[in-house]
Amino acid sequence: MPELQKLQQLKDETGELSSSDEKRYRALRRTAERELLMNADVICCTCVGAGDPRLAKMQFRSILIDESTQATEPECMVPVVLGAKQLILVGDHCQLGPVVMCKKAAKAGLSQSLFERLVVLGIRPIRLQVQYRMHPALSAFPSNIFYEGSLQNGVTAGKFMLVCCKHPSYLLDS
Repeated sequence: MPELQKLQQLKDETGELSSSDEKRYRALRRTAERELLMNADVICCTCVGAGDPRLAKMQFRSILIDESTQATEPECMVPVVLGAKQLILVGDHCQLGPVVMCKKAAKAGLSQSLFERLVVLGIRPIRLQVQYRMHPALSAFPSNIFYEGSLQNGVTAGKFMLVCCKHPSYLLDS
């Protein structure tokens, strides 16, 4: 939008706009944001960010919540109430749960994620069987303790060390 670009450039150069230019700038920016969101194939945001008024009237076919076991149930409900036909929760209820600092809230059940609640209610999650993030010697412990020995290694010890030596940042991510 040429007019929006012109006003942005003026704002960058002068530091501020006149009252009328500021109103016009905000209106053009809202229009551009709405157009961008309406034409997007994928919109990424946090669960709470899904409650942004700019998304309020949008309909989504699918909602995917990554690390859903680390979110409180009310957090997960923010995108859920947008009315998608498909909800995909990704996470591992055997790992970190939601961080709830208030003891009353934790005692009231907010330290249980929506993912874990659904598992308790009998919905069986699909579990990935192969891990690529840990050295095989390290993966034996969680495999045996949390996953009935079913966790398989996607890399050998030698291959893991080769990858980590070539990409030291991989060690920090693991």
